[in-house]
Amino acid sequence: MGISIMNNVGVMNTIRNISTIQRSLYKAGTKLSSGLKINQASDDPAGLVISERMRAQIGSIAQELANLDSNINMSNTADQAMTGLESKLVELRELALGAADSAGNDANTSAAYQDAAQNVVSSYNRIVETSSFGSQKLLDGSEGSVTNVDKLADIDLSSPEKAAETVERIDDALNELSQKHVEVGANTQNYMVSFRNNLEVSQNNLVAAESAIRDTDYAIQQTNFINLLLQEKSGMAVLAQGNLQASTVFGLMSL
Repeated sequence: MGISIMNNVGVMNTIRNISTIQRSLYKAGTKLSSGLKINQASDDPAGLVISERMRAQIGSIAQELANLDSNINMSNTADQAMTGLESKLVELRELALGAADSAGNDANTSAAYQDAAQNVVSSYNRIVETSSFGSQKLLDGSEGSVTNVDKLADIDLSSPEKAAETVERIDDALNELSQKHVEVGANTQNYMVSFRNNLEVSQNNLVAAESAIRDTDYAIQQTNFINLLLQEKSGMAVLAQGNLQASTVFGLMSL
């Protein structure tokens, strides 16, 4: 093989190869440090477009899940309030049954039952009025409320006869409230919770698919990085050998 002092083609090719390897090393290092296989459009234009669309879908689902969580929490709050209302009606029914006992009651006892019942009614109506989730009322039938629960009218336990009539009114109110309570629970469990579970499955599938497109396979990329490092070191060794040969030639010329 001839020796040229004007152009050392072998050294030039080695430098070019080392430059190419170093660019590949930079890209491989970027992928390892970022955890992403696609860091810029040039890495995979089609993959980037698909990945960005999937990310938009994932973001939309995440917001839907957040909205559902808020609605589920609101429904659960209403559920607890309605459970409290049912307890109030049961308590009121017990008072009415006590007042309906004509044999053991006198005027003072009836008055005591009346006062106690009125306190329960006031508490019941206050729950209906004030139950809310943030600023949203839950039970008053207003726009956005979970359901509409009627307030209780004044209860009359002044006589056993009126107390017996009140027991029937309370039973009707309890049956109506229980029906609405069941509807709230069914809507939460059968629609919102079920829909949320389906959305989570869709989100997980999209995340997995997007990850396969966008994320770095560390095992493959680390192997590639090490291979490129070895190639770079080999190229540097070859370049050093080429420089040594050039030095030898100049040394001969100086003799």
